[in-house]
Amino acid sequence: MGQDAWLYNGSSTLQIGLTGTGYERGDGLRSSQTQFLNDRGQVAGYSSRFSARAALGQDTWVYIGSSTLQIGLTGTGYEQSDGFRYSIAQRLNKQGQVVGQSSRFSGATPLGQDAWLYNGSSTLQIGLTGAGYERGDGNRMSQTLFLNEQGQVAGQSNRYSGTTALGQDAWLYNGSSTLQIGLTGAGYETSDGYRNSQARFLNGQGQVAGYSQRISTDYSDLGRDAWLYDGSSTLQIGLTGAGYEASNGFRYSEAWFLNGQGQVAGYSQRISTDSDDLGESAWLYDPNMNQTFDFTLS
Repeated sequence: MGQDAWLYNGSSTLQIGLTGTGYERGDGLRSSQTQFLNDRGQVAGYSSRFSARAALGQDTWVYIGSSTLQIGLTGTGYEQSDGFRYSIAQRLNKQGQVVGQSSRFSGATPLGQDAWLYNGSSTLQIGLTGAGYERGDGNRMSQTLFLNEQGQVAGQSNRYSGTTALGQDAWLYNGSSTLQIGLTGAGYETSDGYRNSQARFLNGQGQVAGYSQRISTDYSDLGRDAWLYDGSSTLQIGLTGAGYEASNGFRYSEAWFLNGQGQVAGYSQRISTDSDDLGESAWLYDPNMNQTFDFTLS
C-alpha cells in the first residue's frame, strides 16, 4: 500500500506529507518521501499523485512544523491535459525556504522545466526566460543549484536560437529578480551564439563563483576561466599570462572554494606555449585587493 513520510519531533512521530484526494490510488495506495530536514524541524519532500488507479506524477511539499503545504509550480503550463504534473525539491534552508524544478507541458507535450523558489509564503518562478532561453517549440530548461539563508538562488538555464541549443547561462536570483552572470563576449562565445557558464558556489552574501568555457568563434575549445560574481559584476579570476596560456589561447582555471568574504581559492593549469602540460598552480583571489595570488610552493 506504498509508504508514508514522518517526522520525529523530539517527543512523538508525526505522519507528514500530502494525503487525501489526489494523493491516494483507488485501492488505497499512497506514497510520500522525505528529502530534506532543517534545524527548525521543517521537512521537504514529495508525494505521488493519483486519479483512481492512474499515476499522475508527484507534488513537492514542505512541513512547516504544524502542517504540510503543497509547493512548486502548478496550473496552466505545468500540468498535462490528463492532470499529470511533476515537481521536485532541490534544497531546503534554515528559514523553511525551498528551491526546485517543475515540469512544463502543452497538452500532453513535455516542454522542459522551470526553476522555482518557495519563499515561505508562495512559490515564485525564477531562472532566465524569454528571448534566447526558449526553444522554437516553447521548450525551456532551468535548474536550481544553490540556496542560501537569505533566499538567494544560483542556477543555470539553457540557451536556444530557434530549435538550436546554444549552451547555458549561469544566473543568480537576488531576492527580487534573476540576473544572468558569468563571462560572456569575445573568447566565451561562438559566431552563432553558443556559450557555457556554470555556477559552482554561492555564499551568504549573494556572491557566486563558477567558470565559463573559453571558446573560439569556430567552436575550438580554449579551456575555462574562473569567475566571481561580487554582487554587482562578474570578474574573471585565476592565474593567466605567461606560463598559463598556450600560443593558441588555451588556458584553464577552476574555482574550488568560496567563503563569506568573497575570497575564492582555486587552481590554474600550468602550460607551455606549445600546449605541454606543466602541472597546476594553486591561487587565492582576494576581492579587497582585486588580485589573484599564486600560493604554489616552489
